[in-house]
Amino acid sequence: MSFHNYKPAVISIVLIVMLSANTSHAAAPRAGVYENIQSFPENGDVVGIAVDFKPGPLPVIVVTTCEGQCYGGKPWPMTVKGSTIAFTVCDGGAVDQDHRPVPCTPLHYRGAFRSGNALELAIDGYPGSKTVLKRKPHPQPHEVEQMACQADHC
Repeated sequence: MSFHNYKPAVISIVLIVMLSANTSHAAAPRAGVYENIQSFPENGDVVGIAVDFKPGPLPVIVVTTCEGQCYGGKPWPMTVKGSTIAFTVCDGGAVDQDHRPVPCTPLHYRGAFRSGNALELAIDGYPGSKTVLKRKPHPQPHEVEQMACQADHC
């Protein structure tokens, strides 16, 4: 048999390998909780971020950020395009030393779902802000919202 008899099969195999190589890092968005929270019992600090990705006709993402203690826990609208997402968070409620409200600074996030149940997030304009969140297999209902609760308002 000549090469011409195998040519369609060889071309098909090459295309399959090329396509799988180009998509090996991207993954379809999956609803659920993604986080990289770390606790430090020696001083009680908690650091990291947790999100609850809720796709649908009007997709939202619940975001809780922890820097010592956790705050946020509110839903934010987002856009989803293929395996990527974008959203803006503007958590208010902070007060200055005179107990006056401090306006929030909007943070614009971009993310991409990766293979292996991971979500990679970065804040626009903040080099080095890229972080990888792992999908939590069995989250509790409203877990991300509850992380941001203070004893006096939940």
